[in-house]
Amino acid sequence: SGDGDVVVIGLQSYNHRAGIALTYTSTSGLKTIAGGGTGTPARVGSSVALSQDGSVRLVGSPGADMSGNDFGSVLVKYSNGAGYTVVEGSTSREMFGRFVAVSSAGTTFITCLEATNVVQVYNFGIVVVQAT
Repeated sequence: SGDGDVVVIGLQSYNHRAGIALTYTSTSGLKTIAGGGTGTPARVGSSVALSQDGSVRLVGSPGADMSGNDFGSVLVKYSNGAGYTVVEGSTSREMFGRFVAVSSAGTTFITCLEATNVVQVYNFGIVVVQAT
């Protein structure tokens, strides 16, 4: 975060590439926010991003297999009690979530679909721009 109170780190090779993402805050210490399990190499934490105030945390998982299609996903985690949203890719093996970035306000994020060279911009989880 901008004041250094919140830090997010992703370890995509953890547990045979299942991956894990951790967050650290000065008040709560170190906590797992995604991954840590076993199974397919989801590569959770391949990319991470954090809003300016630390309230929105993104975790990319380009190998995620949520619907059995290896689409990849981005977890958008809210620290204000609003829970989380999972945005899933739509094409098999497109590596959705391999790279992520978030706006300072945490309302807009961008990801690259590495396998198809497409960039998508999301506003609150809805695609607003797509370019190749």
